[in-house]
Amino acid sequence: TTDGAGEFSMRVKMKYWYQKIRYEDGEERSLTGSTEQVAVIATSPGYAPAKSQPFWLKAGKEQTVTLSLAIPAAVSGRVVDSVSHEGIAGARGTLTDIDAIQSGRPPSPYNFTTDEKGYFSLNSLPASSYTMSIEADGYADYNSWSTTGRTNLSRGGETNLGDIPMMRSTGVSGRVVDAESGEPIEGASIELRKPQ
Repeated sequence: TTDGAGEFSMRVKMKYWYQKIRYEDGEERSLTGSTEQVAVIATSPGYAPAKSQPFWLKAGKEQTVTLSLAIPAAVSGRVVDSVSHEGIAGARGTLTDIDAIQSGRPPSPYNFTTDEKGYFSLNSLPASSYTMSIEADGYADYNSWSTTGRTNLSRGGETNLGDIPMMRSTGVSGRVVDAESGEPIEGASIELRKPQ
């Protein structure tokens, strides 16, 4: 646990390994070591957990880690059809912590799936700024960078994003045939363009 200044110290017992290797030329060498890859996680009531980047512990060398605990954030909203405004059930979304990326920390994705009326909620998020992406069958993908930008949850607490509209996707299909024989042409290149 941390002291009154928020500081902590841990003593770690390292695993020590020994390996004897015999090379083809008959030479024998011994290898020894004691390293482990770990991460430090801090938790405290009323705060979202914080995790350090993984690092290698080496016997005899102390590692210093600074962790920032933040008041947790919660976000909710509803994914809707942009025309009918009806909720989209089963939409899959991800919030990605942009502040973590910008500070060099590995971002943790926070995933959700909407209920039968299109509603979702995520709790206990680190207070930060996020981007949101959403996919749903029959709809064009939604990415907040192209619409609203960041979702700012840096003050913690609860944020309701309201309705998030998604546009239906569409498609074009057809057949390419020889103009004289009417036989299908395999391997023809197809592209879609706006008229000029």
